[in-house]
Amino acid sequence: ADHGAAALELLRASRPDVAVLDIRMPWASGLDVAQQARDEGLPTRVLFLTMHDQGAMFERAMAVGAAGDVR
Repeated sequence: ADHGAAALELLRASRPDVAVLDIRMPWASGLDVAQQARDEGLPTRVLFLTMHDQGAMFERAMAVGAAGDVR
């Protein structure tokens, strides 16, 4: 998906086991998508693809239910 809203629609439609999301995406961040998927009870585990090496960003990703990140 080329933006967060499309990623969320794909998660809803295909319900994959795992999704790799970029933290920074247009229209909705990967963090927003993960939070919404979690709120909706979608079964998808989320990994974040990021260039950020900040502890705060990792903590935020974990808070929205991420299974981990790839740097």
